[in-house]
Amino acid sequence: MLALVSNKSWAREIVCMDRIVGSNMAYRAEAIATRILESAAVHIEFKNDVRACAGLKSAIVIRVSEETPATEHPGSLAYAMAYEQVHIVVFYDRVLENFPLAGVPSVLGHVLAHEIGHIVQGVERHSATGVMKEKWDHRDYEDMQREPLRFTAEDLLLIRQGLKYRASTSPHPPR
Repeated sequence: MLALVSNKSWAREIVCMDRIVGSNMAYRAEAIATRILESAAVHIEFKNDVRACAGLKSAIVIRVSEETPATEHPGSLAYAMAYEQVHIVVFYDRVLENFPLAGVPSVLGHVLAHEIGHIVQGVERHSATGVMKEKWDHRDYEDMQREPLRFTAEDLLLIRQGLKYRASTSPHPPR
């Protein structure tokens, strides 16, 4: 969905996500993800119930796993079905297990922004730095606690191209 509006957003995307236990952390994570994506001119509207997307053909749907089997995408915090351009799975239990509670909203917000980035780009590529880096290291985690990681110039170009494609294939008119 491509929308040219006065706040310079390129697009408005609806994201429906499973409810997370401890929703205060989820709301903080959503705010961080929204801020990161706004820097790429993508406005995100979160709905905290996947059923809210049932009738929306172009919405992004996030399933939250709280009991992830060790064999499912080992070492990953989430994955997106980038070419399908709809579904994301977040391994919330892994985020909780691997990060101090105070850092969870920031890490989760970056995970959401990263995976939504894959969906709107429509590709499974990664950058050498920033939000779309394949594996964040200790320094990246420290940096994201101070301020959000950024999209690279190439990420931004791919996001714009992906949004144009999403708008052209969407069954709904642009908003």
